[in-house]
Amino acid sequence: MKRINILSILLILSLSSWAQSNKHSLEPGSEVLFKGANQTAEKVNDTLYILKRFNTETKSLVRYVSFNSKDFKTKNGLYKSLYDDGTVVTTGHFRNNVKHGLWIENQRERGIYVKGKKEGRWEEIYASENDRVIKEEYYVNGRLHGKTMRFDSLNNVEWEAEYIEGKLISTTQDTSTKMDEELPRFPGCENEDMTVKEKEKCATEKLKKFIYKNLKYPKSARKRDIQGQALVQFNINEGGNIVDNVFLRGVSKSIRKECLRLLKKMPKWRPGHVDGKAVKVQYKLPIRFNLE
Repeated sequence: MKRINILSILLILSLSSWAQSNKHSLEPGSEVLFKGANQTAEKVNDTLYILKRFNTETKSLVRYVSFNSKDFKTKNGLYKSLYDDGTVVTTGHFRNNVKHGLWIENQRERGIYVKGKKEGRWEEIYASENDRVIKEEYYVNGRLHGKTMRFDSLNNVEWEAEYIEGKLISTTQDTSTKMDEELPRFPGCENEDMTVKEKEKCATEKLKKFIYKNLKYPKSARKRDIQGQALVQFNINEGGNIVDNVFLRGVSKSIRKECLRLLKKMPKWRPGHVDGKAVKVQYKLPIRFNLE
């Protein structure tokens, strides 16, 4: 099955143009309202104000948000977030705080929003294979409606399902051969009476509490008014240990150091499982550093 996707072509062009200009710089002719160690607030005109955050060492742009007034409360216009290496993670446009138009989300999903709700065709892609489409689904007014299809490596339909106004009507997926998979979990939520989803929710809350209790805002970052969201990627191995740390978004040297200290302080996790067997699983953990 060969499919020509104009949406994909437009998105690739958009990503390429941003990758070429990911270094931090001011907008042409803008008025700088605030400039900190890793962020700026700029006035472009009376209806366009921009907040930017960037890596303190490389000066690469990691967040760009457009607003329509100097109170910086209503998002209006281009939004994008990037990794330190310039990879675009999420990008699209807001219209009065609501997503509207073409969006790429979490590097994998792309499609159209209409007044904050998904509309029409949405795709899930495999970026490491030239944005190969691995799943497509259709929405009407934010709800699945029509066929959802997943494709194999040869672009053949692997399975499909039919939805009407968000309700699953039929599917060709063979659930009898589906593998039993469980994601890694922060410890302390293994009550036998809890479902897997309840355990995952409990583990997420315990992880948040652990971070809140143990995280220390570096004095040097606080003094320089450095803020932002660090994003660290690591593996939870078969023994529940955190290994192979990589910062996708590091903010600053002192913040990376604090994140690593926090990871070392964590107890062993419950590892991920496939059909009852412990396996190594990749995990991404965002850690926010914001000053009041």
